[in-house]
Amino acid sequence: MSAADRTLLYRQFVHRFRPATSGCRVVSVTRGDIDAAESLVGCKLPTSYRTFVTEVGAGDNEVPNDPTFMVAEIWQPEWIVRQVKDEWRAPIPALLTGGQAIASDVAWKHLTPFASEQSHGYWFCFPRALALSDDAPVFYFNHDGGDIERVADSFDDMIRP
Repeated sequence: MSAADRTLLYRQFVHRFRPATSGCRVVSVTRGDIDAAESLVGCKLPTSYRTFVTEVGAGDNEVPNDPTFMVAEIWQPEWIVRQVKDEWRAPIPALLTGGQAIASDVAWKHLTPFASEQSHGYWFCFPRALALSDDAPVFYFNHDGGDIERVADSFDDMIRP
């Protein structure tokens, strides 16, 4: 996706889920904020996430009127760092290990959380990556039950109407 197309997609998302009259809490994010978080968690976040939060900010989304979009909050890098300090254990599917499933492991060895859904019982995550990529698949992690499932081919696909 070109940079211009990506910017247009993100602005359409903001218009749809963060209307000016909504009072959604939005936090400005810099590239330096993201670089610092990546250094602390030991992985890279995709360009799609980096572009989204630096261009339109991290924070709340209004989702009650659109049940097809469950992402209530796209996290600022500081929240990602805070979350990965908690050692949530979960069964890790083979799709994330590149081989066999693991019965129980710390989820953050395989995933990087970046958003939460309406009830905050589920987190949206990217596969853990050591190299920068343009975009990445999105997984839905139920931290109460440990279930992990792929829900979108990319961040851009996740927010596309």
